[in-house]
Amino acid sequence: MEQVTLGPDRIVDVIKPGGLYIDHTMNSPLLVRRVHDMLAARGVAMLDPVSGGMERRADAGSAGHGGRRAGRNWRSPAGEWVRTFAIITTAPNELCAELHNRMPVVLKPETWTVWLGEESADASALKALLVPYPWEEMRCWPVSPRVGNVKNNDPSLIEAIAA
Repeated sequence: MEQVTLGPDRIVDVIKPGGLYIDHTMNSPLLVRRVHDMLAARGVAMLDPVSGGMERRADAGSAGHGGRRAGRNWRSPAGEWVRTFAIITTAPNELCAELHNRMPVVLKPETWTVWLGEESADASALKALLVPYPWEEMRCWPVSPRVGNVKNNDPSLIEAIAA
């Protein structure tokens, strides 16, 4: 996360004000805070579904957190704390169907407060949010097969390659 978001060819420089950065990593809170602050200074919202937190700033002095989570901490048989989470998936939209038979649920900013429990909603209202994101609002480009190896972690992973 640090290299891709804050490194020399950092992604934070290409996200437009009003945009959204979703962090699916399990990084330290200090690193997440640094990224959040850099994005907030550029007018970009950050959603952190892995830790269950939503950071947004209406002004320089306020930040909000939400709490509906799909994860938990538990102690392993060896006595170590393990942090686990789930990424909720749904049927793929037209764009993602070319790549896979499912896709992660992507929530539009106007639904975050409901999803994260800041506004009350019943189970049917929450379930109604678990739909494919509109393909027209997404972009897709071919990337290196290096993406499939967790040992690789550098900005070139998100660069387009010739198809």
